[in-house]
Amino acid sequence: MATIPESHRDIFSKRSFAHVATVSEQGVPQVTPVWVEYDGDHVLINSAKGRKKDRNLRAQPVIALSIQDPDNPYRY
Repeated sequence: MATIPESHRDIFSKRSFAHVATVSEQGVPQVTPVWVEYDGDHVLINSAKGRKKDRNLRAQPVIALSIQDPDNPYRY
């Protein structure tokens, strides 16, 4: 489950990319900008089945996520 501070949940209602970092089975990090949504419990990541991000998440379902406020890039 995602832990998103209440003070920053509004960023998900804005049009912004998130940078999602995963780790491959070989231990290599992979970071890509993706569209995300937050349903109140989970961060939903837009990725097509079979792509590298999808394969990484299935092999090791742990991520790091960074999302900037498009109105204030110093707030993330």
